[in-house]
Formats: sequence, C-alpha cells, structure tokens
Amino acid sequence: MSTKHKILGGTIIGAALLVLAGGIAMATDGGNLISPVADQSVDSPVSEAQAREIAQNRVPGAQITEVDRDHEDGRPVWEIELRKDRVEYEIEVNADNGQIVDYDEDHDDD
Repeated sequence: MSTKHKILGGTIIGAALLVLAGGIAMATDGGNLISPVADQSVDSPVSEAQAREIAQNRVPGAQITEVDRDHEDGRPVWEIELRKDRVEYEIEVNADNGQIVDYDEDHDDD
C-alpha cells in the first residue's frame, strides 16, 4: 500500500470518528439521552379525545376547528380552537391533569 493510500485511509477514518463523536455529543445532554419531541406527546394521561370533550363542555354547541399538542410554561397542553356563532374560542387543557389553564374569546365585530 502506498503512502498516499495510507494517508487517505487515515483521513477517512479520522473524519468518520469525528462525525461519530459529534453525533454522540449532540445526542446527549449531561449524560442523558434526549428523547424526541414526538415521543413526549404520546404518553399524556389526557388524550386528545378527552381534551376535546373538556373544551366542548366549556363552550357547549361550539365546533372544534383545530387541535394541537404543545408545551406552555414547561407543561404539556392541548391547544383547542372552537367557533360558535361569531365568536372564536381558544382553550388550553393541561395534558397531565385535564385542567383548563388558559381561555380566550375573540368576537367578530363586523
């Protein structure tokens, strides 16, 4: 094997080790693996269906227009938008215990 091939092989191995070390450094935080965001939303004690029911009980007769899963102030929440007549409602339901933690109304004034 020529010296040129040895240097090229060593460079490739060195680059691969750097990529591997960088990947490991990015995947850990203080020695703990960082879990993907998608995995955090799966294990909620309050399901999307339960959060929808909680929101509809707060605004009877309203139609749900959007449901999203998010984190607010370090806690998992279901963000639910509803509409009834000329009023749009936004309700945040704590995904751990089902409590309504935020409630807003927006009246259409045409």
